Amino acid sequence: MPTVSPAPTVQPSLTSNLDKVLAALTRSGVNRKVNKSSELTRGEAAVVLAEVTYLQSEPAGEPFADTANYWGGGQINALKRRGVLKEASGLFHPYSLIRKDDLAVLLERVLVLPDTINFHDNAFRDLPLGSYAYNAVAKLTYFDVMAGQNKNFFRPADTVTAADLAQMLDRIQKYGYPMNPDQHMEKSTATSPPDPDKEPVLQPR
Repeated sequence: MPTVSPAPTVQPSLTSNLDKVLAALTRSGVNRKVNKSSELTRGEAAVVLAEVTYLQSEPAGEPFADTANYWGGGQINALKRRGVLKEASGLFHPYSLIRKDDLAVLLERVLVLPDTINFHDNAFRDLPLGSYAYNAVAKLTYFDVMAGQNKNFFRPADTVTAADLAQMLDRIQKYGYPMNPDQHMEKSTATSPPDPDKEPVLQPR
């Protein structure tokens, strides 16, 4: 398994990652039965990532237009200010189900993983070179955080369940990969617009 250089990381917790994910789903207020097969919304996934990286809720500086009254809006604000969440439309769509490729982009932005891999060595037929999540998926599959349906298909439009996200967090802890959502702070506060080829926004809904 590839290794990464030591860096600040999250502290271990006695609470399982699945319990953390299910707790977020329970607090979301969405009227549904919550279990490990529950599909995550974009807002729920963002809140989980904020919580596992110990980000506190923050008042909105320049909030998304549709998260001001969202239950996890404070954590979404914290991720947005750090450049982890980016939406060209100004809308985050927190109640929409998160896609597998969207989650790959978010995870790649909070993980501290080297870029010294062959980004062209990707056999997924449904994720062509130049796709907005291509680099994130290439990196996360290389480091065994995410996996495709098989060696040929990633299925980027698939939804993500509570068990899926918990398994990814388990792998991050297993391999000791550092997580640091502050690594993009300088980019997110720069006056020049981000390069869309290097800093992809999540796909519009």
